[in-house]
Amino acid sequence: MMLLSQPSRFGMYCSMLGSYLDFSNVLCRRVVWPWLGLKMLDLKPMVIAQLKERLSSFPDVSKGVFVSVVAPGCPAERAGFAPGDVVIEFDGKQVESVKEIIDIVWGKVGRPFEVLVQRANDVSVILTVIPEEADGQQLSA
Repeated sequence: MMLLSQPSRFGMYCSMLGSYLDFSNVLCRRVVWPWLGLKMLDLKPMVIAQLKERLSSFPDVSKGVFVSVVAPGCPAERAGFAPGDVVIEFDGKQVESVKEIIDIVWGKVGRPFEVLVQRANDVSVILTVIPEEADGQQLSA
């Protein structure tokens, strides 16, 4: 009878082993970095003013994320992105920073995202981009 009233050592060891396995699984999990192939810049009022001064066809926007470079052969190029695009919405959410876009795509390699961009002369385009897994060279570029 006394054995039933005391905590089971087997149960305690199972619990400890389960905690260890959960922790080691987190430590050993491979990180997958999503890659679009874009270099982007947060659009602040001063940056917008400078771009409008330099580019007469710059879209009439007050916020968004400016695409400065599209890597050749990247997912963004295949989706139709072009240098000078301004990302307004990413996956249905208005974006104002590169960090917001990173937060949206993080951990979602292979999943399609709809992106609303403004182009020169206020042309709006909806693109569908599918992030790929980045390799070491893409992360260092």
